[in-house]
Amino acid sequence: MIVLEDMRLLDHITADAKAPPEPADPDKPTPHGELKEIEKWKEADTKARTQIGLAIGDSEMIHIKGARTARAVWDSLLAVKETTGMFAEVLVRQDLYMTRADEGGNLIDHIKKLRAMQQELHLMGKLIPNEEFVMIMIMTLPDSWDNFTQSFMGMTKKTLEISSQELTAILIQEERRWKDKETGGTALQVKGRAENGKSAGTKDKECYNCHKKGHISKDCWAKGGGKEGQGPKGRKGKNRSNQASGEDAEALNNG
Repeated sequence: MIVLEDMRLLDHITADAKAPPEPADPDKPTPHGELKEIEKWKEADTKARTQIGLAIGDSEMIHIKGARTARAVWDSLLAVKETTGMFAEVLVRQDLYMTRADEGGNLIDHIKKLRAMQQELHLMGKLIPNEEFVMIMIMTLPDSWDNFTQSFMGMTKKTLEISSQELTAILIQEERRWKDKETGGTALQVKGRAENGKSAGTKDKECYNCHKKGHISKDCWAKGGGKEGQGPKGRKGKNRSNQASGEDAEALNNG
């Protein structure tokens, strides 16, 4: 339609397109001026039909076979394609709203997928406003993002004003921060186990076995603990026996 409008041929396919001019009196010779107008219309209509033909694939030519005017060609294509196009729009919109990012998946790939569906709708002439697309991006985040979503949605003014590009940058930065935190936490836990021989992060936890702080029951060296009798050897004293007392267990577990 843009091409035809640029060529000033759009009025050959619109609903109020002019009918092909005919001689005022078929029984009499057509006046020169009238004949000129008829030829001018036919030439313009042929150009319009040619442009439409160039814009469609070979497999679509069957739909316009026999159509003698640009308006007839256009109406034939609408009859075949318009209903299908509406159904396609419904399917794309459904995918756009129902798509969910996978837990632990690649967030960038998810956003690219949403962008592709947005672009597909735009090509259908169905524009998705920035505010709506921002909401879709937030709605399709995985459940692990619920706290972020609730916090972000609470900033009503910011949510309405932010662009989808800005939100993309925020989400990617947030995802990177989480991954860095998880990686750092794992490294510290491994280091803690290697250096202390027990679970990291137990400084303020109470052992259910000896009820002392600084370790948990599975790492406890006292009687009944997960590592009963595995504490350092060689300490002697008149109050010590083969089984560590609660006080001794605390000293051993705390280094």
